[in-house]
Amino acid sequence: MSSFRRVAALALAGLVVSLAGTPAAADDLELPDAGAAVTGVAWDDDAKHLFAVSEAHGASILVTDDKGEKVGNLDFGAQPESVQALALHKGHLYVGDIGGNRKEIVVHRVKAAVGEQKHRSYEFAYPDGSHEAQALLVSGKGRIYVITSGENAGIYHSELELSKDSVNKLTRATDAPAGVTDAVFLADGSTVVLRSAKGLEVMDAYSWDTTATATYVGAPEGESVTARGDDLLVGSQVLRQEQVPSGDVERVIGAESPPPSEETTPEPTPQETTPAEEAPVVEEPEPKKSPIFGGTKLALGAAAVLALGCGVLVLLRKE
Repeated sequence: MSSFRRVAALALAGLVVSLAGTPAAADDLELPDAGAAVTGVAWDDDAKHLFAVSEAHGASILVTDDKGEKVGNLDFGAQPESVQALALHKGHLYVGDIGGNRKEIVVHRVKAAVGEQKHRSYEFAYPDGSHEAQALLVSGKGRIYVITSGENAGIYHSELELSKDSVNKLTRATDAPAGVTDAVFLADGSTVVLRSAKGLEVMDAYSWDTTATATYVGAPEGESVTARGDDLLVGSQVLRQEQVPSGDVERVIGAESPPPSEETTPEPTPQETTPAEEAPVVEEPEPKKSPIFGGTKLALGAAAVLALGCGVLVLLRKE
């Protein structure tokens, strides 16, 4: 075989391997559109299910699998005022009716399963007046924590033994970072991750000292956070998987995935600050966006392989 033919054959093999071995992009978990903004999420490591709730559908909670496909709904018979958060503990889902500027809030406990579930409701009162809250978490021992936002933001906790017949008192543990929209206990039981106005803040649940941070650039506001295995899911309608920060880092959220126009059209990428312009580009193709190559690039790559392969075969036949 001549040197030219040998080079052509090697080029063909290299291109095939290059296309076949292209690594998949980081998997986002896109939730089905429920017609309302997601206000709270909770991941169940045992069932491999995600629970997601909106303020508009507080008593009907979306349940998806680990790909974001809908499994069903968890429904219960309460009439919550403003559900803002979810937390899981020992097979039960805690539903935080904690939104609005209120002196008293309600947390509902239901079995974490698809279908109509019985519920138990617990009322709580702040010791220092009305607060707005968006974050609810439950410790390994079952103690309920609520993190408020706005003026005089704080972290509050309940007693271990709760009464379903009377109002339970909350105790202020410490001040909270500004703009906390969600929080979760990690599996070690002593570490809390907060989604704050800056990004992620990792705190020691005993001392309430901040031990690590991830400052976001380009991330939307009002995001939720939950733990999945050793990682985190952060977001709202689309949840991105992130590592728990171990130091002080900066994360550019807009750079984690290719711009929507890369797969669909050569027109300029829409601005990230105008969701109405993004919707036609992102909503349809994104669930299929696991490889780095989009449909158009994959077709062009396949055509290149075919053309090069034909050229090599012609050369070999001339031999």
